[in-house]
Order: sequence, then structure tokens, then C-alpha cells
Amino acid sequence: MYRYPEYLEDTISCTCAYLGSTLLEDPKHIKIVHSLSKLERTRFDDFGITNGPPNMHLSSPEAFYPPLFSHLVTSLVALNTVTSMSSPMSAVDSIQHFDAINTLDHITDKSDIEEAVKYCQLLLALLYGHPDDVLTINILGASGRFLHHAFMITKKHEYLDESIVIFGHILKMPCVQWTHSELVWQLLSSLMSRFRLFGTREDVGKLMQLFPITVKDPSTKIAGRFKVLVQWLQFAQALGHPSISIACKSAISLMQDSLAFTPTLDIQHFHLVAMCDYIEILPLAYASYQINIGQLKKAIKT
Repeated sequence: MYRYPEYLEDTISCTCAYLGSTLLEDPKHIKIVHSLSKLERTRFDDFGITNGPPNMHLSSPEAFYPPLFSHLVTSLVALNTVTSMSSPMSAVDSIQHFDAINTLDHITDKSDIEEAVKYCQLLLALLYGHPDDVLTINILGASGRFLHHAFMITKKHEYLDESIVIFGHILKMPCVQWTHSELVWQLLSSLMSRFRLFGTREDVGKLMQLFPITVKDPSTKIAGRFKVLVQWLQFAQALGHPSISIACKSAISLMQDSLAFTPTLDIQHFHLVAMCDYIEILPLAYASYQINIGQLKKAIKT
């Protein structure tokens, strides 16, 4: 998204100014803080820059307080009795629940997680089967992210299963082109978590379909695509899957592209350093695969 550092710096500066204009008690304050944090991570991941704009003071993440779930649940119960299939909720109600659902993945207390899951499940029950407008898709996507987060906190695999169902459901909708790559990435993450738990063959098939899609997606950051490539290689190597050769070729192509389209030598150097560990893994993984299938001469050349 930000090919040049100065474009990202302008965005960070504007976000800082917006943050400075809001009060601590303003509900938007914590959202702006997290947006700013994501921008700074992008700045480091893409350009290796760590210094922030002057006079920037972020709130402590411990200042987050979860929404009042009793109020939100009461609102959903009321909506369920008065809404129709063609119009599940008004724009005002949708925005209220959109704002609430987007804060849930900041919850770390297990008791709050359980309350949030109940609210999330009620919201999903109301939205499934309704028109796939942009706001509904965003609420469903945020619900899937939260349920994956809930699994990470509680280790309850049913939450992980629900997140996979949600992402799969959204990807079948006809109007998700604008967010397709992000949804594929999130589905991939949830599937990998479940495979590590149970190692089911069904998940292997889905993963091997999603790995190439994510790696070839130009809207996904270079570092993220390399991370997926390494995971692809490790999965393919462990399972003796022939796609390991495609993964290695994809890695070489991706590395060449990342250097060719990087604007400065400093940023090229940063990308090479960031990819160093991954680059070392690639030939070893491929050579190991060649040995396993009896191609010893090719393994020596690798």
C-alpha cells in the first residue's frame, strides 16, 4: 500500500494529529491508538524505520475496557423480534455492533472472552443469510478474527472451528473482491492453527489450495508472503507433498520482485536482512525433499 516511506509518514502524522484532537474518554481514542500502532508496525516491517514523529504519546493498551455485553445482547434480542430477512438492522444499529465487534480482539480476560463469544454468536445468528452489504461483511470478518483470538486465549477449539466457518462463508459471498486477500489470509491462519491441533487431511487439502493464493497476492506484504512460503515449505516437507518445488520457485521469484520494486538501497538491504532466515531455510528444505524422493544429484546441486 505504501511504496514510499514519505507517504506512510504523512499518514502517521495525520493520525497523530487526529489522536491529539480526541479526549482520553472518547470511544474513538483507543481505536486511533491501535490504528497508529498498526501503521508503526507497517513502517518497521516495510522500511525498517523505528523512530516516530515527535510529541507522540500513546495510551497504554491496558486502558482498554470491554463493551457492556448485557446492553448489546438486549439490543440484539430486541432486533431479532422486529427485523425482517430483507433488512436485519438499521444503519445505526449496524454501526453500533460494528464498533463493538471490532474491539473484542483486545480482550484478554477469560471471563470477558466468554461473555464476548455469547454476544458474537447472537450477532452472527442474526446476520447469517442476510444481504451481503459491506457493513455486514465487515462485522462477519471481525467476528471471525475475534473467535480466532478467543481460541488463542482459551484454547477452546470450537471457537477456532467457528472462525473457519465464518471466513469460508464470507469468501462464498459474491461481493468480497475488495477484501478477498485479507479473508484468505485469516482463513489460512485459522486452518494452520487447527491443523497443528488435529492434523486432519481435510485441512491439508484446504491449506495447499490457499498457500499459493496468499503467496501470489500482491496486496499482501512481502514479509507476510515470505512467512507463508516458509510455512508452506514446512508443511509440504513434513507431509512429502510435491508442491514444495513450486514453493521454492515462488520464493525465488518473490525475492527478486521485492528487490526490483524497492525504491532505495537502504530498504532493499532491510528486506534482505528481514528475509535472511527464510532464505537459509529454502534450499535446505528443498534439498531434503529431493533426497526423500531419490533425486540425490539434484539435492547436491541445490
